[in-house]
Formats: sequence, structure tokens, C-alpha cells
Amino acid sequence: MDIVRITVDLSQRVPNGLTTTSVDVRRAGKRVQVLDVTVLVDGRPYSFSQVVRMRGGAVLDSNDLPPSDPPVVEDPARRLDVTPWGESSFMRSVRPSFESWEQSSARYWVTMDDQMIDGEPMSPYVRAAAAADLSLSGGRLAPDHPSTNTDLHIAFHRPPSGTRFLIESEIQVTPNGWGSSVSTLSDAHGRVASLTKSILFLGFS
Repeated sequence: MDIVRITVDLSQRVPNGLTTTSVDVRRAGKRVQVLDVTVLVDGRPYSFSQVVRMRGGAVLDSNDLPPSDPPVVEDPARRLDVTPWGESSFMRSVRPSFESWEQSSARYWVTMDDQMIDGEPMSPYVRAAAAADLSLSGGRLAPDHPSTNTDLHIAFHRPPSGTRFLIESEIQVTPNGWGSSVSTLSDAHGRVASLTKSILFLGFS
């Protein structure tokens, strides 16, 4: 079965501690499965996720489908001299490369080739989900106001591949400080997923 959707809801900041997961099968179909996943730290739930998996078959004629995306190639000539993100060991590990960084949008590359957990292999879906979490949550829209996202929704178009991903993000926000981040995630073969986040800027009246 292929993963077609991952939705993550964060109830609060996740602390360091003994982290475990609990998985419940909400729908155990032969073609469609729905899994509810809870992440617990020291026995307390902090994150709730839902994963949808589907088993397809050769039911569509490829000639009737839209043409595939052209390969996505990183262009060093478009790379900005400065990376807007702060310096940290994690940011250095993902090797971000920005091609544009506007007030409410950005286009940039990240690499996901380090293990998140020692000894645990990273599947292509885990790499893609980790990259998706780096889609914009604030950007330059309101630099004096910290922002937070309470969720992440990943809708896959096809199985992802590779370790280098292109993220194209745009933020829309109301004067009340809430809004959304809408992004496209691509690998070397083209678009692989659509991403959305609900975001909140803090400190607005």
C-alpha cells in the first residue's frame, strides 16, 4: 500500500523525553486504510496524526493522464548568497539552498539524508515528511512577531524518492494574525506532494 496523506496535529511544544507511539487502525480495508497515530513523551500525548494508505491497480491508461512533470534541477546560478535561516546543527545538516526569499513566499532546497533516530532507517516517506515540515511558517511577513503552526497536512501525488527536495511556499494571513501556508514539495522527478499549515502570528492585537 502507498501512503497518500499524512496529517499531523500538535497539541503543544514537544519536550525531550522517552518518546513512544501508539497506532490504532480506524479503517482496515483491502484498498483503503486509515491509521490514527499518537506520539507520547514520558507517557503523555503531544501529537496526533492520521495516515491514509491506498492500494491501487492498473485501472487507468497512462495515455489519458496529464503529462509527467519535467525533472527538477537545482540551478546554482539562482542560489542566494545568504541563507535566511539561523545557524544550527540541524539546519547545517539539511543544507538549505534558497533561490528566492520574499515577504510571504520562498523557493528553496533541503536535503534529508541524516537519520532522525539513531539506528532507525528513514523511508522515502519519512524523508519527504521531514522536508515538508520545513515549509514556511512565518518567513519575512512579520519579522517582529513569532509564528507557530499547529498542524501539517501532506497530500502525496505519488511515492517520493531521493534525499534532496524543493519547497515552494506562500503564506496568506489575516490582520488578526492567523492564516495558512500553502506549499508544493518536489523531488528530482517533479512535484510529489501538496502541503498546508495553519499558522498563527503571536502579538497581534
